Amino acid sequence: MKKILLLMVFLEMSWQASAFDLDRIQIHGFASQGYLLSNRYNYLNAETEDGTVEFNEFGLNVMSSMTDRLRLGIQLLARDLGDDGNDEITVDWAFGDYRYRNWLGVRFGQFKRALGMYNQSRDIDAARTGVFLPFGLYYEGYRISQKSVKGAELYGTIPGYSLGSFEYQIQYGTLDSGFESYYSSGETKVDVANNAYVLYLKWNTPLEGLKVIGEFDQFAWTTTTAMDEGEIVYDTDFTEWVVGLEYMRGNLTFAAEYNERKSEMGSFYTFTSLDYYGMLNYRLTDWLELGTSYSVSYDDKDDKDGENMALRGLPKAAAWRKDLAVSTRFDINEYWIVKLEGHWINGLSGVSGYKSENPSEDGFLFAAKVTVSF
Repeated sequence: MKKILLLMVFLEMSWQASAFDLDRIQIHGFASQGYLLSNRYNYLNAETEDGTVEFNEFGLNVMSSMTDRLRLGIQLLARDLGDDGNDEITVDWAFGDYRYRNWLGVRFGQFKRALGMYNQSRDIDAARTGVFLPFGLYYEGYRISQKSVKGAELYGTIPGYSLGSFEYQIQYGTLDSGFESYYSSGETKVDVANNAYVLYLKWNTPLEGLKVIGEFDQFAWTTTTAMDEGEIVYDTDFTEWVVGLEYMRGNLTFAAEYNERKSEMGSFYTFTSLDYYGMLNYRLTDWLELGTSYSVSYDDKDDKDGENMALRGLPKAAAWRKDLAVSTRFDINEYWIVKLEGHWINGLSGVSGYKSENPSEDGFLFAAKVTVSF
């Protein structure tokens, strides 16, 4: 019932106006409903093997220009993907933004975490071809843990003249509570320290349509597990870096990114996860766009064959996920978008529901999604 009521509100608003714009206020929103079905196993923390409609989003944002340099904004988001979100209305972002010059601005509050090429535009379904961003780096099951930072940010654009221009973001604060809730379960509690640093640089190269990004972040958290004999407490230091590029020429867009994440759990366990992908999209007509991507993820780049997984009694294929995705996007009009997508997945990383001792490494996931925005 909650989903139906939220959807009716958004549909009514979308019929009336594409945006509610006053001199210094803008109100925009979006709503989407999807369907997921897999031939075996469950993906994305959802019951996809039986087919599920627990896949939707509703967002409403307000931006106000207080002065020519000062803006205030907030976005409310309700999201459901299997066990994640459950349509709870949360503050997705809420910040003040003061832009002193093009080369220097400051944001304060809760803002989108700068991660890779597309994390900050992840909520905008109209900004991409596929239902999902490539699973290598933007795996939807981890989205809640990659959401936002609460604190302060410096940003700006520095001219490079013959070299193009450079955009930078320096973020400091704590990760959104979604990170803690994602990794906390049962008797295990995760507390993130107030020391998240994010350094982000985008180079708009002299070659028209080519952008290159580099990003580094670092933070730490404490894990406490209650046991009959007492508590086990250990600290984890986390560092991550991403490099990537996007090239747009006419109706064609190509993007690729490479990501490593190092976790140092006290003095007894250190591993580095690895993700990379390549993506190609092409707009055929005003109403039809096609896309494909291939992404690879390893839970531990030093255990790509899964030998350590086997020692823990898990299938070797639990060490990786390789995904070939094919997408179609139909722009019905300026408000409505319909998307269909197929994923041919090899590997069992992030998969639940395999029961045999030697499960198949391969599975297929179908996704459909309808989005209305205004």
